[in-house]
Amino acid sequence: MQNKINHRLRVLPVSLISVITMLACSLSQTVGPAASTPAASSQGGLVSYKNVSFTLASELATNSLVGTVPALTAEQNWSPWDIAPEHTRIVLDNYTQCCSVHTAQVLVYPAREYAAVSATSAGENIRRLQAISSSTAPLTAEEMPSIPFFNAGQVIAAQMKTIPFRNGSGVRLVTQYDNGITPITNKGLFYHFQGLTSDGKYYIIAILPISIKSLPPDDTQYTIDTPTVKDFPGYYKPNASGDDFKAYFQAVTDSLNGASPDSFQPTIAQLDALVESISVSSQ
Repeated sequence: MQNKINHRLRVLPVSLISVITMLACSLSQTVGPAASTPAASSQGGLVSYKNVSFTLASELATNSLVGTVPALTAEQNWSPWDIAPEHTRIVLDNYTQCCSVHTAQVLVYPAREYAAVSATSAGENIRRLQAISSSTAPLTAEEMPSIPFFNAGQVIAAQMKTIPFRNGSGVRLVTQYDNGITPITNKGLFYHFQGLTSDGKYYIIAILPISIKSLPPDDTQYTIDTPTVKDFPGYYKPNASGDDFKAYFQAVTDSLNGASPDSFQPTIAQLDALVESISVSSQ
C-alpha cells in the first residue's frame, strides 16, 4: 500500500524515532508515508512547535510528538500522492482511541508550495476550501476536500460543518476512506478537518480517530441474521447490487448525521475545540 513509511523528521536533535504506519480506509485514494516523529512537546495543555500551536485537552491525549517532515519529491521515487513540500507534523500520543487504523495527527503545509507540487490533489483541495469559505460551493460530500496523501477515497461524509480556527477557517466531517467497497466500522472512522489560514499561506489537515456505539468495532463484528444500519450487504445478501451498497452507505451516513455529537467518542465538541484553538503564524 505504501512505498515508504519511515522517512525522518528533522530539526529536533533527539534519538527517539516513533515509526507510525497508517492504513487507508474508501473508494478512490490510501494513506501515504507516515513520518517518524521525535520529541515530546507537552503533557496536555498548549502544544507549540515553530509557528503552529493549539490546545490539547488531557482527555484526548497525554502527549504530543512534533517534528518537521522534509520535502518528498518524485526524484526520490515517492508515489504521486506522497509528494509534498517540507511541513510540520504533530502526532497526538496516547490518543483516547486506541484501535483505529489511523494516527491522530495535525499537519501544516505551506499552501502555495503544496499546490504547486500536487496540483490535482492538494491544489484542488485548496480550491474547494476557498470555494466553500466564499460560499460559492455548497457544503456537500461531493465538494469536501480529500486527503492528498491517502491513496484511497472517501466513502461517507457525515456531521459536515464549517469550523473557524484562530487565524483561518475550514470544514470538518466524520468519514471513512477505503480502496474498495468495505463496511463502515469504528476501526476506520475518523474526524477529518481541513482548513486554510486567512492569509492563504498555510493548509491544515487534522486526522482524529472517532467512534460511536452504533457501529461495530471492526468488520468481524457484523450481525448476519438481521440486517440493520450497521450491516454490510456483502455479508448477508447474495449478489448484492450497487444500489444495495449505495443504500447501506446512505443509511450509515443518515445514522451518523442523526446521532448526537456527544454520542461520539471523543465527542465532536472536544475535537472541534482542538481545531478551533489552532493558530499558524506567518514565518
